[in-house]
Amino acid sequence: MKTLKEQVKERLKEFEISPKRSLGQNFLINGGVISKIIATLDLSYPLTIEVGPGLGAITEDLKVENKFKLIELDRKLSAYWAREGYDVLEADALKVNWFELCENKKTQLVSNLPYQISSSLLVQLCSGPDNLDQMTLMYQKEVAERIASEPGSKQYGLLSVMAQVFWTIQFVLDAGPTDFYPRPNIASRVLKFTRKPLNTHDLDLEGRTRFLKFVKAAFQQRRKFLMKNVSNYIKGSESKRAQVLELFSQWGFDEKVRAERLSPQQFLDFYKVFNI
Repeated sequence: MKTLKEQVKERLKEFEISPKRSLGQNFLINGGVISKIIATLDLSYPLTIEVGPGLGAITEDLKVENKFKLIELDRKLSAYWAREGYDVLEADALKVNWFELCENKKTQLVSNLPYQISSSLLVQLCSGPDNLDQMTLMYQKEVAERIASEPGSKQYGLLSVMAQVFWTIQFVLDAGPTDFYPRPNIASRVLKFTRKPLNTHDLDLEGRTRFLKFVKAAFQQRRKFLMKNVSNYIKGSESKRAQVLELFSQWGFDEKVRAERLSPQQFLDFYKVFNI
């Protein structure tokens, strides 16, 4: 029986393609890793979406009961999955309309993500659609650590705040370079995300976009004090400044606190002072 690595090499030869670094094409060849990823999914979900099916390591073993869609940027691979009868969209996952794609159905997402889009896609999906409420995603281990990092650490930043405000995050597994072909130079980690209910943050879609801009401003210059980074939100309002300082005092901070000290919930409370 051929190994997964041998099967991958055969398919690459069949399609007359080479793995593209520009598309982050490192194909999974560890059956144990694949099985554990699939085990995190609910096969009865109304809609399952896979980003970057590639050569089908997850796709062909994923026996979902309902609708299944693929997003694949590589033209040859997209055409292959279409010929195999799959509902496939040839597109960049960062540029699709996720609200249309999810069709108002309860949706789960799975992906061995191209590393160059992994952070941006997570931040984008914080804003919805809310019916996309489960995700199992592969990340560069360093990025996964940033996502789940705690306040005060060097890794803690915008990605940590956004992910933790809108998602409950669970560790699934670590994968090494030998679990892929071709071998990447980095370790990987799989995380499962479950969307938090609206009442945990009370931000509508526009509010989430504004919150993202606020958090970006807060971390724009990490060595500066938080109040300096968000000074544009406070200009001309002594009452808001007083409210902020009162909050900081309750949390044990003074006005010289830096952004990395605030927890995700504290960031949310801080943002709401401005009624943006």
